[in-house]
Amino acid sequence: MTSTGMILIISAAVVAILLIIWGFVTNNNLIAKRNRVKQCRSGICVVLKQRNDLIPNLVASVKAYMGHENEILTRITDLRTRTTSASEREQIREGGEISTLLGRLNVAVENYPELKANTQFLHLQGQIEEVENELQAIRRTYNAAVTDYNNAIEMFPSSIIASWGHHTQEELIEIPESVETWEETEKTIGETLPVIYGADAATLGWIRQWNEVIEADCPLYYDEELAQRLGYKTIPAPAGMAMAVGTASWWEPGVEEGRVGPLYPLAMPMLVPTPRHSLGFATDTEVEFLRPLYPGDTLRQVGRLVSVTRKRLKVGDGAFFTVEIEFINQNDETVAIQRVTTWSGNPVEEGE
Repeated sequence: MTSTGMILIISAAVVAILLIIWGFVTNNNLIAKRNRVKQCRSGICVVLKQRNDLIPNLVASVKAYMGHENEILTRITDLRTRTTSASEREQIREGGEISTLLGRLNVAVENYPELKANTQFLHLQGQIEEVENELQAIRRTYNAAVTDYNNAIEMFPSSIIASWGHHTQEELIEIPESVETWEETEKTIGETLPVIYGADAATLGWIRQWNEVIEADCPLYYDEELAQRLGYKTIPAPAGMAMAVGTASWWEPGVEEGRVGPLYPLAMPMLVPTPRHSLGFATDTEVEFLRPLYPGDTLRQVGRLVSVTRKRLKVGDGAFFTVEIEFINQNDETVAIQRVTTWSGNPVEEGE
């Protein structure tokens, strides 16, 4: 073997060894980044548990003044119950919705002066506010770790090792932000609001009962043969039933006081991040029905803010905002689209 051939063999061996070393180092680096993501995720769940431990006392204090019918309280109770046995990812997702709802609760409290003066409530509110601030910080740390990990997976040449090591991208989490002005609310136009899942599927019995209540004598809703001749696959539900099928449960057995239900479809606007306000009412709603709702179908609501218009009324100063809600079935088909316009604001003194 010539000296040139020996040099080539040695050079190839050195390159191979360096590549192997680089592969091990790169893989270890990816593992470290992935472990950092897991560590941050676990850290979020620890803080969420601390907040969950405070929520029952907060809810009890608020109910004494606001009553048992408050929709925000029932939704917070529902989500807290779910997170006790949920996976870390589910805890984080639903924990973000709890953060949003706690912000809405702080808005509602403004309308109860006696509650605002209650020392026990103020103490609990202060504790939860501290936990929320800690959550905001660690959520941002988590997103930074995820971004670093995802970039390492995507960028060449580490992407080669990532594919061999079965490294997959992690999802960023949404960070609920407090809103102080309507201008900040406008910046959330187009963003998806927390999803509301309908509690039950449509059934023939439900359709029959619905028709009895509204006294609908249209044979389409009880004659399957006629429905099929008209192009339906079976008896469809009356259009308005979509709003009911898309509503989440108001009761579950074994849950404290049995009342766990979240928000009505028209309460989807309450999930919009808005400045603190003590007045609010729906002013307009319209529904566009796109396809039939059949027995066995389930629906979920996916809402987004579509417009904000500042408006001072006689009752106060605030804004009109419109939310568009899609009612989507189990096949990811949009059954109906509802648009709800709400005005929210605060009263103004005479002469202002």
